[in-house]
Amino acid sequence: MNNKPINHRQLWEVWPSKNRIICKGKCMTGPRSDLIYYIPCLSCLIIVPNAFFLFVAPYIFLNVTYYLPILSIVLYISTLAFYFATTFMDPGIIPRRPILEIINNNSTCQDFMNIDMNRFCSTCQIYKPSRSHHCKKCDNCVEIFDHHCPYLNNCIGGRNYLFFFAFVLSATLLSLVDIAGCFLFIFHDYKKLGAVKPTCK
Repeated sequence: MNNKPINHRQLWEVWPSKNRIICKGKCMTGPRSDLIYYIPCLSCLIIVPNAFFLFVAPYIFLNVTYYLPILSIVLYISTLAFYFATTFMDPGIIPRRPILEIINNNSTCQDFMNIDMNRFCSTCQIYKPSRSHHCKKCDNCVEIFDHHCPYLNNCIGGRNYLFFFAFVLSATLLSLVDIAGCFLFIFHDYKKLGAVKPTCK
């Protein structure tokens, strides 16, 4: 049980939203309700490329070119890196007014110059900056909110949007490279086989 006084607790210790905070506030991700989408997505992201590396890449490396398998490995590593960076990064959550009052720490307050006084969030009890939105899945206001992605188990906002874009780009390129590798694996000797004509007796 945490016996520290309320006003000496860290922000992650008193955070009231649906987010899951791990590593003592260093990483955060979305609600548990997203796991039904997140786990299959992560499984496909791991199983499909590794099947390519196990069955297709060795043949391509030995018989066609070594560039394509190496490129596939680089894209796979970058895809996973950007995937986890997007998943565990704070998307730009704006602290609630009650939380700022509880921890009594003015250093956590952010001064937004573009606050719209007509956009009040009754849940967070703050005036939302422009382009921000309250996510119902995570129960937070997120700055420069784009959307909530259950497959990444996080909101996409101002702080992780570039990582999300890099993930989508890397995953697309990885898919194209692996599809090209599969075509080479299937049709590499097709012309040679087609050149052999059956002999008539």
